Amino acid sequence: MIEQFILSVLTTTTAVIILVGLAVWLFRSLISTRLAAAVTAEYSRQLESHKADLRKDTETALETVKSRLSILAFERQTIFEALHAQRATVIAETYAKLKTLFIAVEQYTQQFEPAGGPTKDERHTRVLEAHSALRDYYPTKLIFLPKGAADAVIQTDLMLVQVANQFFFSVHIGNDPNLSTRWIQILEKLNTDVSGTLTSLEDEFRRLLGENG
Repeated sequence: MIEQFILSVLTTTTAVIILVGLAVWLFRSLISTRLAAAVTAEYSRQLESHKADLRKDTETALETVKSRLSILAFERQTIFEALHAQRATVIAETYAKLKTLFIAVEQYTQQFEPAGGPTKDERHTRVLEAHSALRDYYPTKLIFLPKGAADAVIQTDLMLVQVANQFFFSVHIGNDPNLSTRWIQILEKLNTDVSGTLTSLEDEFRRLLGENG
């Protein structure tokens, strides 16, 4: 009887231990599952929060970049418009003074002198005045012109001075036996070389001002 009682107690104790162990294992498993779920949920929440912060930061950075680019574009456009306006002014003034000199030289070297019109001395004075006005203006403004256009201005200026000087020394104050021939040569140079260069410069000025065709 005692042996059966002891065996019964041991059996019951073993069962209890097993049940307690199983309960502990189930409890631990449940805790672990819940803890893992809680950690996963918290990680997911933090990840989504981090993603949202990144999106917000990215959008803010993009807006900042767009704003800066917009400001830079506006500044560049403003500078371009100011430079174009300045260039237009330089072109207009340079061409007006260059054309005035051309007309003065053309009138100075004309073969027909109407009665009561300005004398050679008076026409020569106009050439000097026109050339002085031109030289006082464009040398400090050539930076606004492309090198080709600037070179053309200088070339046209020099050619007009050359024609005026040739006329002054050969015709105006000269006593050349071949006066008529020399006079014709001077007029041909003015009406071909100088006029052609001036016309090319006019086309270049129009192109710089944005005229098409």
